[in-house]
Amino acid sequence: MTLYRACWLAVYIAANLIAAIVFFRSGQLDGDLIGYPLPDHSVLVVASIAVVASYLIWMGPLFGAMNSFKVNSLVPSWGKIHLPHDEKFVGVFVILVQLLFLLFNIAEGTNVAGSRFSTDSPLRFIWILFVPDTLFLIYYGIYRKSRFFKFNLALYLISNVMRGWLGTWMIVFFMEGAYRVSEKRLDWKKVLLFLVAFSLLLPLLVQIKWTIRTVATGGVFNGNEILEQILMFTNTANWFDSFREAIQPIVMRLQHLANVIAIIDQSSILSDGLKNREFLYFFEEGVPQYTIGQILGMTGVSDIHIMLLTYLIPEQLPVDTITNTHVGLAGWFWIAPHLISIYIFYLLVLCWAGIWLAKKIGGGNLLMSVVWFAWLGFLMNGWFAAYIGFLQGIFILMCCRLTAMKFIPECIPESPIKHA
Repeated sequence: MTLYRACWLAVYIAANLIAAIVFFRSGQLDGDLIGYPLPDHSVLVVASIAVVASYLIWMGPLFGAMNSFKVNSLVPSWGKIHLPHDEKFVGVFVILVQLLFLLFNIAEGTNVAGSRFSTDSPLRFIWILFVPDTLFLIYYGIYRKSRFFKFNLALYLISNVMRGWLGTWMIVFFMEGAYRVSEKRLDWKKVLLFLVAFSLLLPLLVQIKWTIRTVATGGVFNGNEILEQILMFTNTANWFDSFREAIQPIVMRLQHLANVIAIIDQSSILSDGLKNREFLYFFEEGVPQYTIGQILGMTGVSDIHIMLLTYLIPEQLPVDTITNTHVGLAGWFWIAPHLISIYIFYLLVLCWAGIWLAKKIGGGNLLMSVVWFAWLGFLMNGWFAAYIGFLQGIFILMCCRLTAMKFIPECIPESPIKHA
């Protein structure tokens, strides 16, 4: 594991350990389960060990072992063999997908973080297929040096900020740092300056996030109202108080220990709910599985992320927002203990699929860092549908590159190459 990845892993582990200390001292959980009483100190210890061990095993030796296998790529690495037509074809394709997605969200007022508002437009299925945000991250991992990159990055940031996703900045920070590490020109002084600037702007960024979520909840994007509320905040807020209020939710957002503790506490109820088909099994999450279920005429069942809070804190559920939370990679050990062996096998298949596809598409070190980050952000939190969407994005971009190579002669390589 590189020092850079180790630093990011340490942040996530530290967030969970800090959460453990907070829970121990307060006697109650935080995050999505704020106010939920801590069941027992032994449960806290078991959950903490399970969460930290899963991080250390999966993100360290397991990723390194899988990444060490050689895979014949279908297309050459764009960074090693400059293919201008490939660069243009893929770059314009991603621009169009992102731009149309942005215009769709503005027109329909949908895909806003924390909003229940949805649309019946058939165009929504296009974005389920092309996963615009994920598609850009994979594009980032391959075409960071492309002349089309900056425009794609601008669209990605504008689209996510307008939908109230603050985590976008963290993703870009990781990606750019990983890129500079791969280029051997990471300047730690600039990193420090960035962190200072981010800390100064954090209260404002959080306010922008919540203002957008609040104003756009009804499906209408009112730019003037958003601007007025932000200006009011900058004129009246105390920075120190705002920073303290902003940093605590971020730490609690990075941890998923609270959810694992509550899952252990309510494991029998959750197991019964699974057996009664009140929510999906882990292997049923994802667009491909959903599509197959619809074809077979299976009735719609929500996944655990939507249903979990109805078991844990039903009396606290808000009426006008989406109740969507994570279970952690370790959570399923207590939800479906009779399927532990199948669960571990399924996880290994998902893990290998990400690495295999990334190497098939001709990904270098930067794309492998994207895969590593997808493990960290998706798999470690139990977001299997999101991770499968990530795999879907790699496959789509691979098809895009293969199309360019097939129909544009200048993109055809002389021979396949291998990536370690």
